[in-house]
Amino acid sequence: MKNQPKHFLIFAVLAVAGCGESGHMSDMTQMKQMGVAAEYAPAAPALASQRERNPYLAYEHNVTIEVDEDELQASFLSTVKKCIDDVANACEIHYSDLTSGDYPSAQIRVRIKKEGVEGLIQTASEHNEITSRNVSAEDLATPIMDNEKRLRMLESYQKKLIELESRSAKDIESLIKISSEIAKTQSDLEAAKGENEYLMKRVNLDIVSINFVTDEADSFLKPIGDALENFVYNLSKGIAGAITVVAFVIPWVAVLIGLFFLWRRLWPGRKRG
Repeated sequence: MKNQPKHFLIFAVLAVAGCGESGHMSDMTQMKQMGVAAEYAPAAPALASQRERNPYLAYEHNVTIEVDEDELQASFLSTVKKCIDDVANACEIHYSDLTSGDYPSAQIRVRIKKEGVEGLIQTASEHNEITSRNVSAEDLATPIMDNEKRLRMLESYQKKLIELESRSAKDIESLIKISSEIAKTQSDLEAAKGENEYLMKRVNLDIVSINFVTDEADSFLKPIGDALENFVYNLSKGIAGAITVVAFVIPWVAVLIGLFFLWRRLWPGRKRG
């Protein structure tokens, strides 16, 4: 597979983020033990440092890996299996696709704990080449804080309604209104809890999108190879098509010749003129 320049884009803050030397060496050692390419390793300590500073960032990793066409399916399936088997890191496959044809490729998109990200990428890039990798983050601090505040307000309101319900046991009309309001508050509370769980899942599980692409040179030459391989078949199809065209043309030629002679017999004077 041909060598191509590698690119690792990560937001500017990671490039300047500082961290202790001991922590840096620890993260570097861990990544080397996991087989992560050396050119990507320096970003790991900065990323870990940023996670500590802001625990409400939802991360998404995009990786492009170049593979030989013959190894595409094996690399794709081993990555899928790695995710399915990684119960400890709660790996979930959200999308996967394997495409054959003239330009074969594969994609897989998962959610996984940050501890499992590098291991998954290592499996995908084993015996292959990472041609690009980037990381983006979305700050969910505001929606999470707002939702938690809403949860506390709803819980407090529900508690007051329940106390009011107990004091209104003899007033049937008030009791009905309070019970209805309690039911509505409970519904709102469950919706807020569901929203909070979703937001925290986005924070606690990184998105990893891995794109497998085949060698460009191989893809360029593949149509030529396919054409040579199918030359005899395509030739026979061409001859068959030509015969079919002739078969359709012959009756029309006969009709046109007949019309020509008929025209000469009916209007002989036009020929002399």
